[in-house]
Amino acid sequence: MHLALINIAKAKYSMDNSRMSGFVNNLDALENYTYRTIHKRVFTSRNNWFDKIDGAHMALWWINEGETPTIEEGKRRLQMIADNGS
Repeated sequence: MHLALINIAKAKYSMDNSRMSGFVNNLDALENYTYRTIHKRVFTSRNNWFDKIDGAHMALWWINEGETPTIEEGKRRLQMIADNGS
């Protein structure tokens, strides 16, 4: 079994706004950021780029090895948390 994760955020500005320049906006950069940098540096700046979300913003669930989680499944999991709690 593998653990799937969805983590959503509400950007304060459009992604092409210069105020978002410190945030990662392509998949290669995201992968590099996630696995090859100190995540805490960007994480501590999250309030510069994102507004607080009311309700659940993250969900984790088990999937079978080789399965790819979908955005739709992630949304469904977030809704389950909203409806039923954790």
